[in-house]
Amino acid sequence: MSLLGQAFSSSLLLVGIKAVQRSLGLVTLLILARLLTPEDFGLVALVSIVVHFFDIMSSAGGEQYIIQKPSVTPDELNTAWTIDLLMKAALWVVLMLLASPLAVFFERPELATGLWLASSVLLVNACANPGLFLLKRSLHYQGIFWLSVVQRFTTFVVVIILAYQWQSFWVIIIGDVVSSLVFTVGSFLIHRHRPRLSKTHWTEQWSFSGWMLLRGIVGYARSALDTLFVSKLFSPASLGQYSMARDVAMLPAHNVVMPGTEPLLAVFGRARDSQSLLSNRVELSLKLVALVVVPLTTLLFVFSEGITALLLGPQWTEADQLLKVLTLLLFYFSFVSVYEKALIATANTRRLFAVEAFSLLIIFVGLLVMRNSPLLELATARGLLGCLNLLIIAWVCRQILGVPFLSLFRALLLPIVLSSAAVVTVGISQTFTSALATDIVFVMDVLVYGASYATLFALFVWIGAGDALVVVREHLVSKLKSTKGL
Repeated sequence: MSLLGQAFSSSLLLVGIKAVQRSLGLVTLLILARLLTPEDFGLVALVSIVVHFFDIMSSAGGEQYIIQKPSVTPDELNTAWTIDLLMKAALWVVLMLLASPLAVFFERPELATGLWLASSVLLVNACANPGLFLLKRSLHYQGIFWLSVVQRFTTFVVVIILAYQWQSFWVIIIGDVVSSLVFTVGSFLIHRHRPRLSKTHWTEQWSFSGWMLLRGIVGYARSALDTLFVSKLFSPASLGQYSMARDVAMLPAHNVVMPGTEPLLAVFGRARDSQSLLSNRVELSLKLVALVVVPLTTLLFVFSEGITALLLGPQWTEADQLLKVLTLLLFYFSFVSVYEKALIATANTRRLFAVEAFSLLIIFVGLLVMRNSPLLELATARGLLGCLNLLIIAWVCRQILGVPFLSLFRALLLPIVLSSAAVVTVGISQTFTSALATDIVFVMDVLVYGASYATLFALFVWIGAGDALVVVREHLVSKLKSTKGL
């Protein structure tokens, strides 16, 4: 199988991992949305922001360093693991000390105990087997797939049992800890590498990882800045509404786009010595991402009211309009991730950090200007600022990597046409379903939209209109041949 075909298969497998995880995660979310209050979700959002920030601060980019290297020795792998272990242990101590002051700052006393428990995730994750980096580097994701299935199913069972018993925000935090424990233990079952402390090539790794660390900190601060603004400017209930709408809007990004684009780091890394080949692969990746992201963004925007009413329940009324504008986050994040992987694969980590820092500044200034605005306007500003950052990183990749700036717009053309046609089809079908119950109409509208887009997409795949669709068609043909034993 060709490299692109192998990468495509790996992407599908990673999306399958997230599909299984999200299927159980969605059921968990629907149950918890009815058992817990918006205030509970607001508190969990604060815990997640703080813990994830410390996790980012302690992540030195060892995985990216290993994946993008032409060859890897066991000592280099152990050094990456050692750096990550030491940094996470140090940051865990800092977080434990800062838990009480942070609770005072956010005026939420219960936040301190939540952080003490949730911080254990740092230590657990640090102990995971770095052999997983080698599996990802070679695009072998089968073992990771099954480990992720076991991880999500175990977490689902624990959270649901505890949720019915306690009906408290604690069940979500405990679920995160259990999830980390299962994955770390399982990582040693699917790869035989056994890590040990090492400092071989420490300087070489840190020259790469230092900028990745700074980039991760700035990138996470950028992604969490809006939630921090909301936590200080609005009530806990409004924070819960915003956090829930944001989580729903970003579901496709975390569960389809991120796993689907993960193999790109290895694919781009193997083309780093040829600017034309790298440019072609980046443009092709943008087209493949657009074929998935544009219809999902359109779906969330058009059917936001039905999604919040049917899936979340009556107490999430404010999340409807928030979800509509926060779909911009899904849109811009998905394409930014492709450009970022291209810069990382070509060891342009310093320039990526500069882009991330500039983006953070733009978002901070923008939200500061909008600080006295209603929540919906603040959310709209955040989405538009993200789209501006997408244009900036696209221009940077044009200057550094030679990726045509118009590649992004060419990638958007076909899926926008297909999605628009699907929405028109829904409008036509509503003339026959308007007399039915609201929930039934919503479900039928979503089915009609999905079927219309899938039909039009299949038609274009069949005729091979575009290089991205040719890749999809060739992959499907190869799978059919292998199935038939040809």
